[in-house]
Amino acid sequence: MSEPYGIDAPARAYAGALGLLAALLWLLTVPCSVHGQAAGQDSPAYRRAIERAVAAYSAGELATAHGEFARAHELYPNARTLRGLGSIELELKDHVAAARHLDEALRSRVLPLEGALRSAAESSLREASQHVARVRASVEPPDAEVRLDGQPLAAGDSAIVAPGDHTLTASAPHYAPHAQTLTLRAGGEEWVSIVLQRSASEPARDAPDARERTRAPWLVIGGGGAALATGAVLLALLPGRVQAMDDADDYEHWLDARKEARILLGTGAALAGVGALAVAGGLVWRQRLARRDVVVSLTPTGLVAAGRF
Repeated sequence: MSEPYGIDAPARAYAGALGLLAALLWLLTVPCSVHGQAAGQDSPAYRRAIERAVAAYSAGELATAHGEFARAHELYPNARTLRGLGSIELELKDHVAAARHLDEALRSRVLPLEGALRSAAESSLREASQHVARVRASVEPPDAEVRLDGQPLAAGDSAIVAPGDHTLTASAPHYAPHAQTLTLRAGGEEWVSIVLQRSASEPARDAPDARERTRAPWLVIGGGGAALATGAVLLALLPGRVQAMDDADDYEHWLDARKEARILLGTGAALAGVGALAVAGGLVWRQRLARRDVVVSLTPTGLVAAGRF
């Protein structure tokens, strides 16, 4: 079976000579670990596997031929061995494996398929694709893990599967897992877009903790309350200083009492006013964070706050 592999005897001899020359040149430039793969196409084991595969195919022993091509591909993976596998699998009606191997063969850059070989592989792939389905998936966040029937599926890659029901899952740290069933038809391609929702038990990475967000309004309210209380105390002392002015027995004592009264009045009123505004502002801030409605008003008798707490 020369056609699936695509290299006749003279061509193999020519390729062998070129491969030997390339191997000698690579000895000077690449690590030793690469040499085995570079010379794989010219190794006796690889040649024997190809010859046995061709002989088995000619005898109609497709399973044996497939095994020999698989052995050759292990020794030296390339587009020709992939095409051999895919061609036999197509004859065996294993359309999923055939489509996968033929698709990979057309993308391989190792002994790439050209001319008639490439056209034949494309024709075989079109035939196999009529019996399989394809799936592509995109996901947010981009680092999420996507699996199709438990097997990893890279973003943007096309998975080739049998028609029918399949399970697609996606997961990522701090996000709720996603799972859905896809019903795929033969010859079709399904594009799936997944947007994971952040888990309710996990705070947003870019959002501050809820306790930190609510702490600041309480600090403002507490500071405002302290200022309001201090101002109230100072204003409560004011009548005593006024009485001291009335009881002064000379002008000098009267001036001292008036000075103290002015300090108490000015400082107390300022602290009370600033404190009241701070408390009102803190309450509004807190309620906005909680997304609740509150109305705060300052009346002659005190601070009034009404709404839903």
